[in-house]
Amino acid sequence: DAKLTKEGGKYYVNPFGVKMEVSGAKGKILADRNVSEGNVILGVRPEHIVIGDGKESSANSIPVTLEVNEMMGSELHLHVVAGDESRIVLRVPTLGMNEAFRESLVYGKKFNISFDSAVLQLFDKESEKSLFFAD
Repeated sequence: DAKLTKEGGKYYVNPFGVKMEVSGAKGKILADRNVSEGNVILGVRPEHIVIGDGKESSANSIPVTLEVNEMMGSELHLHVVAGDESRIVLRVPTLGMNEAFRESLVYGKKFNISFDSAVLQLFDKESEKSLFFAD
């Protein structure tokens, strides 16, 4: 769940207590359709989420804290908590993963996750219809 807002002709979505601009083609679609502010459902495919080191924050960066690290064979399931107390499960492939990074993923580790606004999907909270595609 997130809130879609509009300021100065630009659209923003506020998931997990972080304000993110909906830029590029997705922002243009919202502006062209003159989409109203309101509650939305934010969708991002797990493979589009990038894990950062927690030292630097970037655009669309969400600080999280690791609670559980589950080895699932070909991937790790990282159960994290965002700043607004939302819980998120990340699916992280183990193939090619740096061993030091893997060993650092312990309870309480702080890092950030991010994604480019080009990969996000927004859906109307009530109808669950996409805000980017025509009916």
